[in-house]
Amino acid sequence: MSTSRNKLAVVDEHNTCLVYDISTKELLFQEPNANSVAWNTQCEDMLCFSGGGFLNIKANNFPVHQQKLQGFVVGYNGSKIFCLHVYAMSAVEVPQSAPMYQYLEKKMYKEAYQIACLGVTENDWRDLAIEALEGMDFDTAKKERKKHGESDNELFLADVHAYQAKFHEAAKLYKKTGNNGRALNMYTDLCMFDYAKDFLGSGDPKDTKMLITKQADWARNINEPKAAAEMYLSAGEHLKAIEIIGDHGWVDM
Repeated sequence: MSTSRNKLAVVDEHNTCLVYDISTKELLFQEPNANSVAWNTQCEDMLCFSGGGFLNIKANNFPVHQQKLQGFVVGYNGSKIFCLHVYAMSAVEVPQSAPMYQYLEKKMYKEAYQIACLGVTENDWRDLAIEALEGMDFDTAKKERKKHGESDNELFLADVHAYQAKFHEAAKLYKKTGNNGRALNMYTDLCMFDYAKDFLGSGDPKDTKMLITKQADWARNINEPKAAAEMYLSAGEHLKAIEIIGDHGWVDM
């Protein structure tokens, strides 16, 4: 039974996993090729089942996510799956990334956050925060930041402004919170190079090189090859500059 005892999962004689609503006795869904099944003890809508040399993880009504695994599933707790193979019991750590992204695709950010709390990678957490911000679910995005030790509300508000296209407001808050690098990256990604230069100051020469290189990339993309070549040379990207110069036969550069 599921954690709330509202759902029942069974495997029948045809190796089909059947999931029922206990109160209505309605068949909610069924999946083939199962020999054992276990509910996640930390999440009502997640179960896993084994069969045919595969482990199958199913969240809600989404398609199953498969990976190879020998044996019988006997338990599922958070991101840890307990499996019996012959006479040996093993605990397998399985990141819950796949179901998290299934929820994200449907813009179900709160549910995706609940899955992430079971165990996902740092990159997955970052994707969750970005998707939530883009979807204007600031509550979920803020929870993700706090979970990773970022409690500066003004910095969070700066990110919100950035995703609302209020770039100058975002830049002011980035500067106020001592995060000039974020403002620099934001303006650079937007090809707003004149604004980006305001955040260079006497900082790291790598930032200056990055800015000039990105500006050169942009000039190249909008078919301004001479300006691009000059900027590549200025940034020390000589091979890129030589490639453009050679393509246009500019011997005087």
